[in-house]
Amino acid sequence: MGVIGHPSGLPKKIAFGSETRVRKNDAQGFFYANLDSYGGNSGSPVFNAEDGFVEGILVRGNTDFVLNGDCFRSNILQNDNESPEQVSKSATFAGWIYGNNVPPENDLFANAALFPQETTRVTGTNVYATREPGEPEHANDSGGASLWWRWTAPFSGVVLVSTQGSTFDTLLAVYTGDALFNLSAIAANDDMPYSRQSQVSLPAIQDTVYYIAVDGYRGEQGGITLEVTPSLVVTPGTRTVAGDNGTTTFTVQTIASWTAVSDQAWASLDVTSGEGDGMLTVAYSANSGEERNATITVTGQGTSPPWTAAIVIQQPDLMPCCCSPGMQKHVIPDLRHLLGDGLLLVLAFAGLWAGSFPGRTRFRP
Repeated sequence: MGVIGHPSGLPKKIAFGSETRVRKNDAQGFFYANLDSYGGNSGSPVFNAEDGFVEGILVRGNTDFVLNGDCFRSNILQNDNESPEQVSKSATFAGWIYGNNVPPENDLFANAALFPQETTRVTGTNVYATREPGEPEHANDSGGASLWWRWTAPFSGVVLVSTQGSTFDTLLAVYTGDALFNLSAIAANDDMPYSRQSQVSLPAIQDTVYYIAVDGYRGEQGGITLEVTPSLVVTPGTRTVAGDNGTTTFTVQTIASWTAVSDQAWASLDVTSGEGDGMLTVAYSANSGEERNATITVTGQGTSPPWTAAIVIQQPDLMPCCCSPGMQKHVIPDLRHLLGDGLLLVLAFAGLWAGSFPGRTRFRP
């Protein structure tokens, strides 16, 4: 290993020898070397003494000489406790020299890739991508390796834009506008909960052109998976109903086709499919036993999430049904609830007393 340069105004210094060698090579973009170089050598090529290839560029080192009176004295750095020179590996920049490090086509906003309306997912890589002058900071991070897509909304409604499935820590932002200088931010996200990927909810307007930027947190690079899918929401998540016969409703919010099913026979649906926003009516029968639950599962076509569920919780029916044979139930608990234990006891004693004197006892109506 050696270096050729013109340090500190010297006409030329060629430093090759038995001790000019790689000392440590465990970092990603640079290595440490013992080089007999002086200040001012930064930027000099560092050669492999065996084959002549440039292994890197000298970027920094320790103090190599000091002023001793009127003379400069070279320092001798120890291998065990002194910092050697640092050299940027040529592998980090050779691709730019030989033309291999070509940014992706949609690296620039003006070359934003078309996101096809007939699909919900595209893939790509931001390896060798850049951040162009005037580009906004996506999700409030400087990033540095962004790609752009252009998506025209085929409908009006809420869609989820997500980078789930990407191989690195992503940044995501959605804009409107036709140039970098007049973009309007619509939504942005760094990390979803418990994830390094990103997701935003976009209230899309039909025929509006949206620009989607995917960047890497602090310039991270890797494989990108980008999805634009209709959202699927069922509200409320839970309905608690009484124990007698009745109905309750849930609201389905989506722009996609959907199907619905109940897992209990006592909770039946008025419709089992639909398209776009809709209403589900659940008819439930009386409950003479313990509290019970029914799960209403709604599955969307190409939605995110692909399905969601709502719960019907039915309380037991405590009201008496004395007029229908076989339906009388819980009479005493219901009277205790309505009249109180004290009045119920008075009525009981009154009934016994009246039974003892049937001919003389009458109650005023």
